[in-house]
Amino acid sequence: MNRLLNEKVEEFKKGVLKAGWFIEKMFRNSISSLVERNESLAREVIADEEVVDQMEVEIQEKAMEVLGLFSPIGKPLLTVTAGIRVAELIENIADKCHDIAKNVLELMEEP
Repeated sequence: MNRLLNEKVEEFKKGVLKAGWFIEKMFRNSISSLVERNESLAREVIADEEVVDQMEVEIQEKAMEVLGLFSPIGKPLLTVTAGIRVAELIENIADKCHDIAKNVLELMEEP
């Protein structure tokens, strides 16, 4: 049981890390689209926001699975609860990147 819990927590952590790497790329792209006035990059950022939303849902589902099946205590519990909060913050950053990209598209209409 302990081994299975550890495997599930590691799987959960990998999902959070994947979302972190993705949002880092999204943030860089949103800033690059602004600096370079790059419409296609801005549109990519807008599309990526939906991907991050889905990642957040998957992270929350995995967290509920771990919490519901194993009722962890100690470090595994802390890892899962911190991961839930990190996923929420990642989604908030994605929303801000989306806003930047929308503003870039509006700026593209200006001479």
